[in-house]
Amino acid sequence: MPQRATLSFSVSNPLGAADLLLHGQSKLHGWGQQTFVDPTLMYVRGFDNVAQRFRYEVNPRFGSANPQFNAFRNPVTLTMQVRVDVGRCMSDGGEGADQAGIAGLEVVDP
Repeated sequence: MPQRATLSFSVSNPLGAADLLLHGQSKLHGWGQQTFVDPTLMYVRGFDNVAQRFRYEVNPRFGSANPQFNAFRNPVTLTMQVRVDVGRCMSDGGEGADQAGIAGLEVVDP
């Protein structure tokens, strides 16, 4: 009797999974992730009407590529796929056996 079902697993971003397992959520090293450097040097925090100038605040994370502050991460996914053949088996001599010739196989009647 031929094998009628197959089970397969797939992991996407295995480096990200290893990083999460080894270092935990709070101490990620960024394995399997794209690095995004913070490009903002200063933030405008208001306008001083008396001095006629803007007030700025320096971004302490400017130029940082720390993965803990990255809002967009490549997810780690584990996928399970089950495939089951539900039709008649070609070797059983069922109705589909005569169609084997389409694939280039010769069907011989006993």
